Amino acid sequence: MLFRSLLMRPHFYHINKEEKIFGVEQLINHKRYYSAIDICSHFLDDLPTNLIAEVLVKLATEKTDENVRLDGYHIGRLFEAIDGRDDMDHQQLIHLEWLYIPVLSSYGNQRSPKILHQELAKNPKFFVDILKWVFIPKSRDKEIIEKEREGLSDEIIQNRAKQGYQLLDSWKKVPGTSEEGAIDNEFLTNWIKEVRTLAKKVDRLDVADMQIGNVLAQYPEKDLNWPPDEICAIIENIK
Repeated sequence: MLFRSLLMRPHFYHINKEEKIFGVEQLINHKRYYSAIDICSHFLDDLPTNLIAEVLVKLATEKTDENVRLDGYHIGRLFEAIDGRDDMDHQQLIHLEWLYIPVLSSYGNQRSPKILHQELAKNPKFFVDILKWVFIPKSRDKEIIEKEREGLSDEIIQNRAKQGYQLLDSWKKVPGTSEEGAIDNEFLTNWIKEVRTLAKKVDRLDVADMQIGNVLAQYPEKDLNWPPDEICAIIENIK
């Protein structure tokens, strides 16, 4: 009855680690995912990574029996805890970030979808795939659009477009930029060259150039010499 009561807020203080794990598992079993998230955020050091991941997946993909507003702060804490561990598969973390793009990309959230941002910055194909989700071909060719969307429901198409837009909008770091802000000119030039080649093949060169311009504009204005020479040269070459 304790876990089925939607009016009772569970408290896991003064119990040991094994009891906390058991309690979170029971909350999951009774579809009290919001309560499970809340408990996890308070006792992260006592809970295994796979259990934290399970709670996140359940909340994002299944109907819960609780009518509670999602707390972005608690979600961020769970992701930050996972960041500090080394027992989660990279692809699983990418999947979790996709599920929580609306939360992680929202204004003021301390934990961004950084793994997806890294993928954008190092993988031109992934970047162009996101463009394909968000933008239709310049020619508006129905045959191309239908082929790209073959086998996908309207809901999936709409969700992908929304998630892709949120990901691009939240991405602020120029590809090839170090933590100190130095630009690897060769890497950035090659990244842009490959992106534009791939985008042209799928009839999205114009929007690719627009998004490249958007991310280049995110380079921080640290001094009067802005934009830096590397970005100026790229802009000049692309025109």
